[in-house]
Amino acid sequence: MPIKKRILYVLLLLTFSGGFIAYTYLYKPHRTIEKETAKFELKAKKIIRSFLDDQELANDTYLNQTLIITGNITEIDQNTIIVDDQLYARFGEPLTAKEGHTVRFKGRCIGYDDLLEELRFDQCHLLEHH
Repeated sequence: MPIKKRILYVLLLLTFSGGFIAYTYLYKPHRTIEKETAKFELKAKKIIRSFLDDQELANDTYLNQTLIITGNITEIDQNTIIVDDQLYARFGEPLTAKEGHTVRFKGRCIGYDDLLEELRFDQCHLLEHH
């Protein structure tokens, strides 16, 4: 086989391999927080205090992590709750819990909002309330 054809085959193989690697990197499956194992289990007041004391360290520790949080509901609206006045949690389904209930949920920490002074969670799933 002539050398030009070999080079062409190698280039085609590298191109397809590179394309496949790029595709699998860009189109990863979505995270399913509900099925993930929580990295930490904390009281809402403790994680809020962590962000107030040292936001950079708290970001390094908790940001984009799956966490289990326990606290008291201070405000509720269909799919969202405010826990201990400073933790905003968004759920995928309407909630049956009520203000004043103690709640335990799993969710993804998306960071502290300086403007609203709230710690924010999304993709939350209710584990228990009473």
